This record gives sequence, C-alpha cells and structure tokens, in this order.
Amino acid sequence: VALVSGVGVSIYNLQFFLYCPLMFLFFVMLAWSTAPMSAFSADFENMIVSIMSGIFWVSGIIYSSYDFTSGFLKYLMLLNPINFFANGYRNAFLYERWFFEYPLELIIFLAEFVVVFALGVFNYNRLRKKLPDVL
Repeated sequence: VALVSGVGVSIYNLQFFLYCPLMFLFFVMLAWSTAPMSAFSADFENMIVSIMSGIFWVSGIIYSSYDFTSGFLKYLMLLNPINFFANGYRNAFLYERWFFEYPLELIIFLAEFVVVFALGVFNYNRLRKKLPDVL
C-alpha cells in the first residue's frame, strides 16, 4: 500500500515488527482480563463492547493526537492504548520517527500493558475453577 501511494520504504518501517506483536499481545492480555468476567455476565460483555467502541472512536486513528493545542488533551490521549498503536504506525510509515522519540508515550503504554497483564493473570487464576461450571 505504501509503495502504491508513493510513500517510500525506509528503515523506520521495521518498527512494524515491534508494533504488530506488541499490539497482538496487548489485546490478548486484554481478552484474558475481560473474558472470564464476560462468561459470568452478559451485561459485563455489553459494557466492555461499549467502552471499547468509545475508546476506538476517541483514539487518534482518524486524526493525529500530536496536533492538539491543549496540553491536557495531549496527555489524556496518551492514556488510550489504541492511540499508542495508531501513533506508532503513523510515525513508522508516514513521519519517519522512532518509537523511542516519545518516551512518555512508551512508558505510559508499558505501564498499561503491565496492569492489563497482571489483571488478566489475576482474573484467570481467581476464576479458572468456576469457569467450567458456568460454561
């Protein structure tokens, strides 16, 4: 797609091999965190679907969150993990920037990743004996 649209290939495009597995792992961990609770309550599943669609539309997929003039909004957008991936792919393929040029964005995402991972492990270990009975 990049070649057809006239965007050249560069060394920055190799970040794809960082963002793609990281995105996969993050959303697997997010599924581990929410799936056990969704098995117990259909309302919880509906709440997660609503929250995730809201997070998607607020994320910087359609627009660049770097263009905000308000400092508060810029920092608020850093809390959205989908925004991290959107900015990462945009930086790698369009702006030719490295992922470590925005250390605060990376640190916040890694902290969110650790929290989601810990929550997933906690929920799974807590509910693994009850899940077969519910399913």
